Amino acid sequence: PPDQISGITRYLFALLEQLVQSRDYRYVLATTWSASRLPEALRASSIEVRTLPFHAKTPVNIASQCVTIPRLMRETAAALEFNCNPIGCLVGRWPRVNVVHDIYMDVMPACYPLRHRLWWKLLFPLSLRTASNVICVSQNTRRDVETRYPFARDKLVVIHEAGIVKSDDANVAFGDADVALLVGAMPRKQGMER
Repeated sequence: PPDQISGITRYLFALLEQLVQSRDYRYVLATTWSASRLPEALRASSIEVRTLPFHAKTPVNIASQCVTIPRLMRETAAALEFNCNPIGCLVGRWPRVNVVHDIYMDVMPACYPLRHRLWWKLLFPLSLRTASNVICVSQNTRRDVETRYPFARDKLVVIHEAGIVKSDDANVAFGDADVALLVGAMPRKQGMER
């Protein structure tokens, strides 16, 4: 939803804050956020913000992107489309990078309504096929995607979302610690209000 922080918007905003420090490239942010509600570091940067309408329903959102993104690619002469979501624009022949944070709809399907899972099953494989590269935010996510969608294997690259631990090996990551508390996001279900 517009102007509401989420894990994915935090990821995108932190990434953009680092990218804009280099003056070598120009960035256009296509978002449902209003420019005035973006974090101060982004408002004060050279990022061009294009605020687009919000579409809550997945098929309407993707159809809108399939019209809007090609137009924005032409208007801005962009060399690359970066989508911080696993599913996005499915048309166009320019380089496209998508980010997969998890594939919970595949690994925990009981947590999601049937209609969400059906759209995922239809659109996620198409999104993998149309992406030039797919960033997975962990080795586990890469392994999940590769196992369920082996055709995408050569497109997958791991770029860790957060450098919290030093290694995937618990002995290295936590060293001599007696206890490690790991907190992850749990999908919302009926009655799990924020």
